[in-house]
Amino acid sequence: MALRAGKLACDMRYIELPAFDNRISRIALGVNKTGNKNSATPEKESRRVSFYHEAIDLGINFFDTAELYGGGYSEEVLGKALKGSYRYDNIICTKFNAKNSSKEKIQTSLEGSLRRLKTEYVDLYLAHWPNPNVPFDNLLESLQKFKKQGKIRSFGLSNATLSEIERFYLLNDSQPCVIENEYNIIDRSVEDGILPFVQRSGCLFLSYSPLAQGIAITKNKEIDILCNKYRCTIQQLFLAWIHDRDVVSIVRTMNSNHLQDNVLSLTIKLETHEKQLLQDTFSLKKIKVNIESINLDKSPYVSVQDAIENFQDLIPSPLMLSNRIDRGYDFSPLRLVKNGNRYDILNGFGMSEIKKIWAWKISRPYDNKMDAYIYNDL
Repeated sequence: MALRAGKLACDMRYIELPAFDNRISRIALGVNKTGNKNSATPEKESRRVSFYHEAIDLGINFFDTAELYGGGYSEEVLGKALKGSYRYDNIICTKFNAKNSSKEKIQTSLEGSLRRLKTEYVDLYLAHWPNPNVPFDNLLESLQKFKKQGKIRSFGLSNATLSEIERFYLLNDSQPCVIENEYNIIDRSVEDGILPFVQRSGCLFLSYSPLAQGIAITKNKEIDILCNKYRCTIQQLFLAWIHDRDVVSIVRTMNSNHLQDNVLSLTIKLETHEKQLLQDTFSLKKIKVNIESINLDKSPYVSVQDAIENFQDLIPSPLMLSNRIDRGYDFSPLRLVKNGNRYDILNGFGMSEIKKIWAWKISRPYDNKMDAYIYNDL
């Protein structure tokens, strides 16, 4: 049974960084699952607004969204929730589409986000993915202009590599920025360089998918003992492990009990050997997999040319990702499940992994081996 309490706002913990004026709650709420406006009803919208207010009552003061989520509808609902006095006590982080990174398009992109969010400024404005066709000095010129105009308070990158982050940081005169990448106890690849650099530079690191997107986990006896000791769920252990790393964890839920559980994970103080036990239990060995042995029956592409043309207008496109490979981008390992002599893509990761595979085929036509994690072992 999960750890529970009556009043939870006092359990919230905050990060204070000199470069950022606000105290930032260690747990942020990701608001990407609003659906789009066509599927919306007044009742659903009202429930979401109430849920965001519930998060605020629990001490959460950070909300993560993007212009891509629901075609902008996510920003629209969040704007309704944070209007009036709610706005000034809370932090809005939104992201612009990679294809809107040019000077001509990013202005329109920001104005659209401000309009939907019903605010005069956003606290954090991030590139959802670095666009390899837009030099960072051009991008920074736009972002610095917006900051001087008071339309954004800070900016940064999402889904970026170490080399991209280092270059962005140096071109920004070594001023602290914001980095949002995937990080959890299963995918710890950012520890190899990104996280140490970000923290050494006084930047803010936002961890998305801190619960590894809720993949099914089989507990063993030692993990059961740990859950019983802290009277918590395995998901709360995952969060407790990551809280020790001075990052902000972006959780995505519309369930009140789950949200309370997430906040209560802040009260769990794992001992050193317990952290090591979790790491040892949930670490996956990276292997090389022949991409021709991966089932791509749900792929919208049937050929390399198909992937290059990207008629479905998927973002980022395989071609954009292949350009990043050519510039030294190192993909995180594919997430696969063994199925006889072949592999299936882990449930919930289909399109992201499909695009990575086709990007690899475009960029590396003579190399059919990619790094992968095999999740059957968890």
